[in-house]
Amino acid sequence: MLIGREDVLRRLSDLLRGPQSSAVLVGMPGAGKTAVLAAARGAAAGAEVLSVTGILSDRTLPYAVLADLIPDRQLVDSITGDPPHPLRLRLDVLAWLETEAETRPVLIVLDDAQWCDDTSLSILGFIARRLGGTNVRFLAACRDGEIPPALRGLPTVSLPPLDEHDAARLLKGAGVELTGATLPRVLDRAGGNPLALIELGRAAAADPRAEALPTTVELAFAARLRALPAETRQTLLLVARPPG
Repeated sequence: MLIGREDVLRRLSDLLRGPQSSAVLVGMPGAGKTAVLAAARGAAAGAEVLSVTGILSDRTLPYAVLADLIPDRQLVDSITGDPPHPLRLRLDVLAWLETEAETRPVLIVLDDAQWCDDTSLSILGFIARRLGGTNVRFLAACRDGEIPPALRGLPTVSLPPLDEHDAARLLKGAGVELTGATLPRVLDRAGGNPLALIELGRAAAADPRAEALPTTVELAFAARLRALPAETRQTLLLVARPPG
């Protein structure tokens, strides 16, 4: 059961059923974007779901995501072999989707869009802006601050941190029982991030001293920080320094 994401799912559903028929879900690493996408797929009763996840190592492979997304091998071969004119290519994919959607709705679900190849994203972004009046829906997810250029301007929904009540429910639902001052410490350090909550909660339940270890979320942010220019890192350090 997804905890504390009812409003997000409702907003996504409204956008997908609206005139633009598309939405981009954004959130920090560990915020639960993949879980929300899974819930959206589960709610698409009777629809044909075309789902793919971006892989960082495939990011430089032209049309890699599109080849994994489209089950029509003839269309894929025409794309990856000797692709037609860029506009013709986009119109061909859109026409194929519209044909698929004549018998039942089609939902495109794209996870980790920040790691998808640019060639596929340019086509999917083109399609996502032209779904009005069709039976095709487009839903993507990516890290906060890393929306690919091809998807910018599409309706966006942000995944907020869990409040303390939902954070405690998540821990309980995961079988993590914390007592005394341990629970408030874990809730404070996790900051409402579901992945950090589970990692910190399990570590604290096993050994309170393990709370000092960095979480996957913290390591992800550290990697993003290291990728910034030295001047930007220095500025962030100065801003984070406590007064006095």
